[in-house]
Amino acid sequence: MSASSNPPDQSQTPDAPTEIQPSKADGITLSRRQLRGLIVLILFNVTLLIGLAALALREPMVQLVQVPVLVTSSSPLATRTLLPTSTPLPTPTPTATPISPFGGGGAIAFTLRRNGNSDIYAVNADDRQLIRLVSHPADDRDPAISPDGQELAFASHRDGNWDVYRLDFISGVATRLTISATYDGAPAWSPDGRYLVFESYRDGNLDLYRMDRDGRNIKRLTQNPAPDTSPAWSPDGKSIAFASYRNGNKDIYLLPLDLPDPEDDLANLTNTPDRDEDHPAWSPDGTQLAYTSGRPGDQLIYVNTFDLKFKSLQEADVGLFGQGSEPAWSPDSKAIIFTYHRADRDVLIGANLGGWGLAQEAFGGREFIGHPAWGPQVIPTEAISRSVAEAPLKAPPLYTEVVSPTAKGQPPYVFVQLENVEPRGQMLSDAVDDSFRALRARVLIETGYDYLDLVGNTFRPMNHIPRDGQSRRSYHVAGRAVDINQGPFQQDGNRTVIVREDIGNVTYWRVYIKAKEQDGTLGEPLREAPWNLATGTDNGGAPMTIIPPGYYVDFTTIANDYGWQRVRAIWRWRSYYPDVEWWHFQKTDGLPWWDAMEQVYKEADIIASYGPYPGGDF
Repeated sequence: MSASSNPPDQSQTPDAPTEIQPSKADGITLSRRQLRGLIVLILFNVTLLIGLAALALREPMVQLVQVPVLVTSSSPLATRTLLPTSTPLPTPTPTATPISPFGGGGAIAFTLRRNGNSDIYAVNADDRQLIRLVSHPADDRDPAISPDGQELAFASHRDGNWDVYRLDFISGVATRLTISATYDGAPAWSPDGRYLVFESYRDGNLDLYRMDRDGRNIKRLTQNPAPDTSPAWSPDGKSIAFASYRNGNKDIYLLPLDLPDPEDDLANLTNTPDRDEDHPAWSPDGTQLAYTSGRPGDQLIYVNTFDLKFKSLQEADVGLFGQGSEPAWSPDSKAIIFTYHRADRDVLIGANLGGWGLAQEAFGGREFIGHPAWGPQVIPTEAISRSVAEAPLKAPPLYTEVVSPTAKGQPPYVFVQLENVEPRGQMLSDAVDDSFRALRARVLIETGYDYLDLVGNTFRPMNHIPRDGQSRRSYHVAGRAVDINQGPFQQDGNRTVIVREDIGNVTYWRVYIKAKEQDGTLGEPLREAPWNLATGTDNGGAPMTIIPPGYYVDFTTIANDYGWQRVRAIWRWRSYYPDVEWWHFQKTDGLPWWDAMEQVYKEADIIASYGPYPGGDF
């Protein structure tokens, strides 16, 4: 039986009203039965509302709660939202404000490298206004604020080699404490302010030494052939934590000071053969130790409880604090300041240890930031006034790029041949050739060698054939890349070494050049194990088990001062040497490859060789 398309017959509906027949002018009229139903419905709703109100007064509402979680991601700290559980949570007070990680007060000093020079700056925790504490044409670094907050110990190259100095904040007078032809650096104060422990390369080995606060009575504390670095004096004054390669990798050790021969009772606090640890930092109350773990470039900060009775770390209480390096504690032991490196940006970050784990930036920029130290007192007004008065209006440039004009209708830059460079005929874009010359001159001064007089390659034509699996779209074609000399690498004497640095899942290399003069006037000892490259193996090699002795210069840092940046290794580097790319540096000035090409070639020529620009209207 099919359904009818006609509307139902309203006259046959059984519930049609019969008592009252409303007219259009009467409005809404209810029968007695409808009126009784309406009254019952109203009473039911009122009763339901009263019941719900009573239940709300007895039980708190279940809410979504933001819980801080430290993660190893592209940013050092992150949060996630957890779903509600069966356990009801109290409603947060809307007017409550998070506790700042800088609530402990005091001042934070750190090394800041600008325009090719490292100096020591500071920010007060309450306002974070940048203050330049130490300024000199030579490099200054490794600040350590005294326990009373009145002085600063630091390392400087101002007298021809690295020595330890002490600065009085009020007077601004810097006093040289060590007078040695070798490297001295990385000072750390004893808790009573009477002594300093520091690194020194005396006797051809990087060891720890102690001296009085005025530089007298220097005493050697360690004598192992492996490098001992990054000393940190315990708050009770009885021991020193430091990093050492003495077991084949870098671990944190504890050196007792209350024994006649401290190294006889040395304790390995971390003892992790598969990972390196560095930069130990004691909490002011002495109950916890923070340190850096992992390969340079991809490091994590851990915080462990320290067992005072057994002089060891609680293995069951290892806490991952977050991604970063070089931790330093706030005066109240409630927060940590640390450095966070990502690509070409360095940031100084403070974060609480407990509660909501709030993280805030103390200072950030595109310059290198390192070795923070947190003191108990704010920087005196005298030091701030002196910093403002001595601040230069503008630092002079490291070089001037002189550009020759081109003919009308031609690209804005031409290729310029480099003089006195082998092999002959090497060229760079006129936009970057002067920066290369300035870098070459600086490397000669820093290392004693004209290392860049021999290069692997600079210019490549558009029709060049790249190595198997590599792209034709190289900045070499745009005249903005240089392959430095690979000859001294892994040869006798380790004249050139590389240190592996992993940033995320990408491998980069830091290049060190051995200084010509090994008397302490050039370079400094290595603190990281160079990579012993072995392509064709599962791991592509391994860190050297013995760190090469001598003084080395960080070429990667100097090149970056002049805008020449390293490139990442190509993913096949473990099996294919040309993909390692440790020798490849380029100066892009932030230009995409196509834009860099248009500075030296006509657009039609680029399209003829490479095809149209992806997404372009060609």
